[in-house]
Amino acid sequence: MADPTDADLRALFAGAFQSASPTDECPPPEQLFDAFHRVSPLDEIERILDHIAVCAVCADAWRLASRTGPPAPERS
Repeated sequence: MADPTDADLRALFAGAFQSASPTDECPPPEQLFDAFHRVSPLDEIERILDHIAVCAVCADAWRLASRTGPPAPERS
């Protein structure tokens, strides 16, 4: 079986996140996914980290994102 592509992982993540009933205040799944993988700007990552500290749905989504592979190396 071939390894899943980035698009496959994003689709699975988005589906799982939406089934968890996020609130209107939750960031979209693609922002959570990109923040975990350090694709987002630092200020957005910080905003999302502040949010997951108080939101169980997004904290679970963050843990799910960790199962999609390690975050990208830190940017300098």
